[in-house]
Parts: sequence; structure tokens; C-alpha cells
Amino acid sequence: MPEVFHGAALAARPELIGAYTEALLQDVPTPERSDRRIFLDRKHAANQRTLVNKDEIIALLKSFDFECFQAENHDLRTQLQVYRETKLLFGAHGAGMLNSLFLQERSTVIEAFSPIYVNMSTLPFVNYRKHTYYPLVGGECAADPTQHGDAVKVNTPFLKTILNNVTTDAEK
Repeated sequence: MPEVFHGAALAARPELIGAYTEALLQDVPTPERSDRRIFLDRKHAANQRTLVNKDEIIALLKSFDFECFQAENHDLRTQLQVYRETKLLFGAHGAGMLNSLFLQERSTVIEAFSPIYVNMSTLPFVNYRKHTYYPLVGGECAADPTQHGDAVKVNTPFLKTILNNVTTDAEK
């Protein structure tokens, strides 16, 4: 049965996504708020898909009222509660981004990728929840865009443009 929960299989069976979501959220209280902006921090990511310019990214995200959230430091119920209260999620590609499934419908997800590892496994969850989705492929305009391996160097001016557009749209 584990293959049933693979992203591609779920895309073909959206009723499984709904059943899975409902089962996990049944004991999570109704959110008290619905406006959180969360940076899903992969602090303990064992050098996989880390953010090369993390300090610069955090400074930018904080200027847009993002909170840093390290899911691995919280129990499942707390994680689900935070995701249910989140309207805007940013993070590097990884299993944690699949938790976009638990955001309120029509939220915004910005997922950063290394140019050598773009995996759209989050897409079935994003589509199911009707989120606005921005896949942000890192890299540089240098001769070797793969110089960081599977780590991600986010183009912060471009991220800022996305955030300006997203937050302006949300305020309308």
C-alpha cells in the first residue's frame, strides 16, 4: 500500500488525498487564525537541499512577517495546527513541503529547488487544495548553475518580487 501515497498515484486518485487529509485533521482544533506566513526551515536537513543564502532569505522573509518553523521540533498535532493556520508557505523542496496538503484551501506555496533537482511531487497536493504555486528554481547566471549541488541558492530579488505580488493580492 505505500505506493498508493506516492504523488503520481495520488494525482490519479484525489479521493485518497481527501480521505488522508480528513483522517489526520479530525482531532486538530479549528484554527484560531488563518494568516500565518511560514518559512519551513530544514535546519536538520543533513546537507540535502539546504539554502545556501539562508541568512539573506530569512532577513527578506522576516520583512514580510514570516515565522521560521522547524517541523521536526514539534509533535504532529502542533505541526498540523500550524499548517492549518498558514496562508503562505515558503521552503526548500523536501518532504516537509508535502504538508501543503494541510494548509487552508487557496493558500500560496513557494517551493525552492536546486537546478539539478526539480521534483514536482508537491504538485498533486497543491492542485488538490487549489493553492497558488510558485516553483522557484535556484541557481546563478554563472557558467555553472550547479555549483552548489542539490543545495539551493535562492534569487532573493526574484523571491521579493513574488512576495510583493502575493502579499499585495492577499490585501485586495
